[in-house]
Amino acid sequence: MRLARFACAAGLVLLAAAACPGCHRSEAYMVYVDASTAAPPSKPGPIGDRLQVDETLSIQGLAGPVDVVRDGFGMAHIYATSAQDAMRAEGFVMARDRGLQMELLRRMAEGRMAEVLAHADKSYIDNDIVMRTVGLHRQAREQYAAMAPASEARLVLDAFADGVSQFNAALQAGTEPLPAAWRNALTDWFTPWDGADCLAVLRLRAFAASYHIDEEGKLSVLLNAAHNTFNKVSPDATLARRAGILPDLIRFAPATSATIFDAFPPAGSSGSAQDWHGSAGASTAALAPLGKTLDALRAIREPVGGTVGAGSNAWAVSASRSLTGHAMLAADPHLSLTSPAALWLVHIDVAPTAGSNAEPMKVAGAALPGVPGVLVGFNARVAWAPAASWNDEADAYAESFSEDGETVRFNGNDVPLQHVQESIAIEGAAPLDYDVRLVPHHGPVLPVIAGHTVVKPDPSLGGITVRWTGQGAQGDIEGLIALMQAPSVAAARAAIDKWSVGTQAFVLADSDGEIASVSQAMPARDRRSFLWNAKQMTGQLPCLVLPGQGGVEWTGKLSASSLPSMTKPHRGWVAAANADPVGLTLDGDPSNDVLPDGTPLYLSCTYDIGFRQARIAERIEGIAALDAEDMLAIQSDARSALGARITRHLRAAIDRALAEAQTPGTYPGLTKVASSSRFAAAGMESVAAVLDDWKVLEFSTATGTNSYGVPAEPGEGARASRGTLLFNTWLVRLTQLALGDETLKLGLDRGLPGDLGFRALVHLLESDPTTLPSYDAEARDSILWDDLGTEELEGRDERMITAMLDAIDWLTAKMGDNRDDWRWGILHTVRLEPIVDGLEIGSIPPAGDKTFPRGYPRHGDLFGIDASSYNWAPASLQDLSFTYRNGPAMRMVVRLEAGGPRAFASIAGEASMDATTEEVEYWRNNGSHEIWFTLDEVVAGAKYRTVMRKP
Repeated sequence: MRLARFACAAGLVLLAAAACPGCHRSEAYMVYVDASTAAPPSKPGPIGDRLQVDETLSIQGLAGPVDVVRDGFGMAHIYATSAQDAMRAEGFVMARDRGLQMELLRRMAEGRMAEVLAHADKSYIDNDIVMRTVGLHRQAREQYAAMAPASEARLVLDAFADGVSQFNAALQAGTEPLPAAWRNALTDWFTPWDGADCLAVLRLRAFAASYHIDEEGKLSVLLNAAHNTFNKVSPDATLARRAGILPDLIRFAPATSATIFDAFPPAGSSGSAQDWHGSAGASTAALAPLGKTLDALRAIREPVGGTVGAGSNAWAVSASRSLTGHAMLAADPHLSLTSPAALWLVHIDVAPTAGSNAEPMKVAGAALPGVPGVLVGFNARVAWAPAASWNDEADAYAESFSEDGETVRFNGNDVPLQHVQESIAIEGAAPLDYDVRLVPHHGPVLPVIAGHTVVKPDPSLGGITVRWTGQGAQGDIEGLIALMQAPSVAAARAAIDKWSVGTQAFVLADSDGEIASVSQAMPARDRRSFLWNAKQMTGQLPCLVLPGQGGVEWTGKLSASSLPSMTKPHRGWVAAANADPVGLTLDGDPSNDVLPDGTPLYLSCTYDIGFRQARIAERIEGIAALDAEDMLAIQSDARSALGARITRHLRAAIDRALAEAQTPGTYPGLTKVASSSRFAAAGMESVAAVLDDWKVLEFSTATGTNSYGVPAEPGEGARASRGTLLFNTWLVRLTQLALGDETLKLGLDRGLPGDLGFRALVHLLESDPTTLPSYDAEARDSILWDDLGTEELEGRDERMITAMLDAIDWLTAKMGDNRDDWRWGILHTVRLEPIVDGLEIGSIPPAGDKTFPRGYPRHGDLFGIDASSYNWAPASLQDLSFTYRNGPAMRMVVRLEAGGPRAFASIAGEASMDATTEEVEYWRNNGSHEIWFTLDEVVAGAKYRTVMRKP
C-alpha cells in the first residue's frame, strides 16, 4: 500500500506519534490503523517489538526479515541482518519513493528516452543518439561483466537491482498503485533492473560533472574567431585596434587567490617554459556541423547538475578547531534543483545475527536515486563529502579522415575505425539504427545530427573524438562500498583511490578528530599537449580541441603523490569549493607548472572564480572554535561576493557623473550621459545612497520579503534587498555593454562562456589600465570599454553610468516607480522543476501557486556560499530573469563524536514524489533537522513501520 495522508476518525488511534525532537510535526507518513484489529507480525523484524507494525511486505530473496521505519520527514531507516538484505530493501523502498525519477535517469544514461517521450519532444531522439555514442550503457555492462559473481560489489548491485525490479513488478501487477505524481507514466515503462543499470546511473553523474566537451569546443572556436577577427591587419580600424585583447577578455585566472590547499609539497617551479610554446592549435572545422550534438550534450547534463558553474561546497574542521573537541564536516552539493529532489536521504543499519559471516554496517546520508548505498554521508566513525574538483578528465581531438571516412591518421599511420551497431526505439515510429564509430586510441566520434537522425559526415572536415576517464571499467562502486565501511580517514582515502572518474575531490573527517581532502585519479598527458603561449593565447591546451594525429596523448595516470591532497592540516581545517587546488592557474597560464622531476603538472585550465573558497576560509578563520551551528551558518552565508568587490568602482563613477552634471567639463568622458534627461530623472543621488547603505549592511542579499514573498516593512532587510536588486541588474547590463559588442562580433549572442565575463570585468576594473594588453593610448584605458557599434570612444565610467540608467529603466518597468517597494525576493526566486519536460510532473511550489506565483523568494546572488546564481547572460536585458535552478541539493553538517555521530540536514524537496512533509520548508528557509542514527532516536521519531520478509 502507498503511504498517504489520512483523516483521523472515531475509533482510530495514531500509532508512533511520539515527539520528534528537533523536528516539526508532519503527517506525511502518519498512518492510522484500527487498534482493535492491529496485531504484531508472527515474526517481527530486526527491531523486534519496539514499534507497532503498520505494513508487512513479502520480498523475494531476503535471508531474514528487514525493518523499514519512516520518520516525520519520510526518511527511510532500514534495519537488516546482512548487507544484501539491506540493499534489496533499499532498492524497493527507493523505487517506491523515486521510481519514476530512477527510470528516467536510467533511460537518460542508456539512451532510451525517445522510447517513451518522443511524442512530447523529438529532441529526446537527439539526446539518445548522443548517449548511445558516449556509451555509458556499454561501459556499465563491461564493468559489471568484469566483476566476479561472488564479489561484494556484484552482490550489492544485484540485491539493490532486484529490490527495484520487485517494486516494478508489483507496479505492473497492480499490487503497488501508480502514484498520483506519476500519472502520465505508463506501468510498462518500469521494466526489471540489473546491476549494470545502477552502474550506468552512477556513471551518468560522473558524465554530467566531467564531460564538458561542448565547452572545450566553444572555447576553441572563440579563440580562433578572436584571432581571425581582432588582428592588426584587419581592414576595419576598430577591429585592428583590438588586436591583442585576448589575455584581458579570456582569463583562466580566478578572481581571488584562494586555493583549496595552502601547501602542496610535490609542486615544482612555475614559469614560462618557452621551448614548449608556440604551436598552432587544432582545426575546429569539424565542430561546425555538430550544433545539434553539442546542444544534446548540454541538455542531458543539466537535469543531473552538469551545468557550467555548478559546483559544491565541502569543508571539515579538526578536533583542534572544534568547540566540542570533535571533528566536523559540512557538505552542500550543488545540483539541479528538481522535483523530485536530486538526492534521497536514507539510513542503513546492518547488525548480523550471531554466528553470521556478514559484516556490520551503519551508514546514513544522501543516496543518488538509482544507486545503492549512500553517496554523501557518514558512518559511525567517518563522514565524507564529494565536491566537484573541476579537474580536466576529458579531451577532444580533431581527427583527419581518409576520403572514405573509414580510417584516421595517427602517428603517420592509417588506423581503421571500429563500429558498434545501435538501435534506438522511438515512440510511435520505426527504430533508428546507426553505427557508432570509434577511434581505437581516443574514443567515439561525435555524430552529426540533422532532422533527429544521424547523417553521414563530410570526411574532408574531419571529426571530433573524445577520450574520457569514464571510458571502460572503473572502480567507482567498489570505492563507494569501501567508503561506507571505512573506520578512519586513512581507510576512506584508500577507498577513494578506487575511483577514477567524475572529477571529484573528497573532504573527510573521523571520530579521532582527523580531517583530510583528497583528489581522484587524473590522466597524465604528453608535454606536447601544453604547447601554449599565454601572452598570445595561441597553441595547445587539453581544455581546447587537440590535434588527433598523435603526440598529444595520455601517457598513464598522475602518481598519487602528484595529486593535490592534505591530511592533518596545520590550520585545522580543509575546504573544497571548486577552486584551483594549489594555484596552478593564478598566473593565468595553466600550462607552465611542473613537478620536481620535470613532469608537467596540468590539472585544468579553469576552476571556479574563487569567491566561495575565499569566503568559506574567511568565515572559518573568523571563529576560533566552531560548533555545528557555526557550520550551518556558514552554509547559509549570502553576502554578495561581487558586490563587496566592485561596488566601490560604481560608486566612484556615480560621484564623477554627479560632479560632471553639476560642473560640465569636469569629466569630459561623462558629458554626454551626465547631461542627458535620463540621468536627470534617474535620481542618481538616491542610487548612491542605496549603495552606500548596502555597504554598511555588509552587502547582505536579503530578500526584503517574508518567507511567503510579501514585501517586508522598512528595515535592514528591505534596505539590503534594494541594494542587491540595483547592483545585480546593473551588473548584468554592464557586462553586456562592456563585453557584449566584442563577443557578438565573435558569434556569441549570450556573452562569454561560463563566468569568463565576470573574470574579465573584475580584471578590467581593478587593474592599472596601462599594464593591460588591451590598453589604448587614445582612450587611456582598455579598448574593451569602447562600444564597437558607435563612432564615439566610450570609457569605463560612461559604460557604468549607462548600465545603471538601463537598470533603473528595467526595474521601473518591472516593479513600478516607487523604489521603496523594490524587493530582491520578488524577482530572485527558485522553483523545483520537473527533471524532464513532457510528463507534467508537479513542481514545488506548483505552477500557479497563489502564495508563491514566482517561486520561493531566496537570498543570495552570484558566487555566494549559499549558491543561487541566476542566468547572468540573457540575450538582452529584456530577457533577464533572476530565478535560478541550480544550488544546494542538500545541506548537511556532521559532528563525529566518540559515542556516535550527530548529523543535521535538509534536502531540496521531498522524500517521495507523493509525500507532503516540511522537508522543503526546512531547505528553503535554511533550516535543518537531525538525522536520527541510534535506534532509540529512530523509534522516538518514527511515523510508520514496514516489515519485509521472504514469502
